[in-house]
Amino acid sequence: MAATIIASTIASGSAGAGQPFNVDEWTAFMEVAARDFRVTAPLVREFKFKGPADQLNIPILGTVTAADFTQAMEEGNAATIAYSMPTSNTKAITPSMSYAALKLAQREIDHSTYDLEEGWQDELAEALAQFEDQKLIQYFQNAAFTNTQLGSTTSNYTEPLILSQFQSVVTNAKSKARFNRRNGNASLVYHSAQIDDLFGIQILTNASITSNDQTPLVTGEFVAALGFKAYMSDNVYVSGGAAYNPLFSKEALAMARLYKPKMRQQFLPDNIAWAIVAWQEFGYVALNATASTIVIAKST
Repeated sequence: MAATIIASTIASGSAGAGQPFNVDEWTAFMEVAARDFRVTAPLVREFKFKGPADQLNIPILGTVTAADFTQAMEEGNAATIAYSMPTSNTKAITPSMSYAALKLAQREIDHSTYDLEEGWQDELAEALAQFEDQKLIQYFQNAAFTNTQLGSTTSNYTEPLILSQFQSVVTNAKSKARFNRRNGNASLVYHSAQIDDLFGIQILTNASITSNDQTPLVTGEFVAALGFKAYMSDNVYVSGGAAYNPLFSKEALAMARLYKPKMRQQFLPDNIAWAIVAWQEFGYVALNATASTIVIAKST
């Protein structure tokens, strides 16, 4: 019987054994892919570093109050307008580095019938984006946020809990949080283990399932309620069998990163493989300590 020879193509980006990958192509594709996996960054104030040594100083403006303008003021009598001097300050964001690394065998590249390069670009981008997401969401557990945490490690996510969480942010964040569908800035990020609890809450399921053209809820999913948007992510902080689910405004936290990830590769002759490492630099800081409230609920 004659042998059948199957022609295969070398994965894109490789010109054959020993040839490097295109670094600029990889970093550009990884940045595009990473955007599909970022949950939290678009929900907070997002900035960009100019370079690795850069530090951003984010302004925190003081509070201005209003008062009645009286007839006595208009007539130039003793009463005068009182001018307040709001105290403003800044918060600094310093970048730190995270990485994802892999080995890719040259033999696998040479004999692959599909585009390995694009697949591994997606995998590296996903790893970096999810690590960033995990750091950002878990930071709401940090002592920098001062609102009292609600619930306990034995609690279910109930209607009274989510209403108390909602009220806590509204009351404490004041003008830093806006709860409405069209121009609101508040978001809830919850662990997947809370799905059964949240879909058991009537005020949420009624809004999600019986919506109309005036609301964004047309699929039966829990994506918004009470004027805030909702996102499911298993990157929330989990400890002692419980998840720490934050409800926060966009003004609660700021983060910054360099524009796109970086990567380098090195050929390993002992393995006849490529060592590929990708990394990115990002940082974050609490802006308004009262603009986030956590509900602790069972994650099992």
